[in-house]
Amino acid sequence: MNESRLEALLESYIDDRLTPAEKAELEGLLLNSAAAREAFWARLGFEGVLEEAVDTERIAQWMTRTERAALHAGSGEKQGLWARWTRLMSGHPMLTALGAAAILILALLPPRPVKPGPVVEPTSNGVAVLASSWNVRWDDPLTARVDGSVLPPGRIKISAGVLGIEFYNGARMTLEGPADVELVKVDEVICHAGKLRVQVPHVARNFRVLTDRLDVLDLGTEFGLEAGPDRATEVHVFDGKVAWGERGPPSATAPKEELVAGQAIRMNPAGVSRISARTDEFVSGGVLEQRLTQQQKTRFAAWQDASRRLGEDPRVVMHFDFQRDPTAPRMLRNRAARTGRSLDGVIVGAEWAEGRWTGKGAMEFRQPGDRVRVVVPGEFDALTYVA
Repeated sequence: MNESRLEALLESYIDDRLTPAEKAELEGLLLNSAAAREAFWARLGFEGVLEEAVDTERIAQWMTRTERAALHAGSGEKQGLWARWTRLMSGHPMLTALGAAAILILALLPPRPVKPGPVVEPTSNGVAVLASSWNVRWDDPLTARVDGSVLPPGRIKISAGVLGIEFYNGARMTLEGPADVELVKVDEVICHAGKLRVQVPHVARNFRVLTDRLDVLDLGTEFGLEAGPDRATEVHVFDGKVAWGERGPPSATAPKEELVAGQAIRMNPAGVSRISARTDEFVSGGVLEQRLTQQQKTRFAAWQDASRRLGEDPRVVMHFDFQRDPTAPRMLRNRAARTGRSLDGVIVGAEWAEGRWTGKGAMEFRQPGDRVRVVVPGEFDALTYVA
């Protein structure tokens, strides 16, 4: 009997994802092997206890032995019943045979239908998504966001770098640090300080950017805005047109004057002056993507060098870089020079995925049974795990 194969089949059975071929294979093992039947019976009992005490067990992982003993005292009766039942089974051959027959009946019956519950729609209070970031330094580390984060209404303050923000209405904004902006709604931003560039497709028209003194309303365009420390604000139109005016109360009507592509204004305490639009002074979405691509290439190269040196370290027993080997797609190669292929991992259930950089592999674990099986022979005084 192949124990690792039986383990994989049992995991799939428990997770209710056996294929017809795997189901037939498992039934064959149970019919022909007493050891397989015992393993199956033990796993069913273990999973039943585990499901009933899963929250307790999660907590218990981080407790001392004394704390765990106190925690389990309340569930001792349930576990004691299970222990007495298994002892009874092991002591009576006839009951053991009946137990094996019951297991076979369970294996041959179709899974019990599960009544679907009500569908709960996920909700969000966000107005935008942080699509990308380049060399960003947040003013307050506690407010730092990672790429892909939902951005709710509120202030965003960075002292350096560039953020790429995509609003739910379809508008896209690049924000250059140092900057202080406030996300108000899906179609409104207040720029307290800093430089931003907004690209507004037709479906997102009427996107509004406010400063302390200026109100800019998009009319289907791409424009840049900079609010400086000297209370001066500049608006540069690169495509289409915008309407602008001095900022009034919330009930004020929309700005009346317009700027078209190639035009720009500068507003300061002395008044408003006309200037030429300078597109090269504002980072566009395309330039941000180029910087991110180069940054990824640099980081990937640095990772490859660090990974190679780690694999050559004589102290390293096992090193998984999660790079797929096309010749053995269900194996996870051990890159440690000291032990090599003898400590390769066997992939069970998990699937290959794309990693953080182009060309970098990763492994995706979706089901409870997904895992990588490894065996490290020998005894050690100490082991260090690094991820």
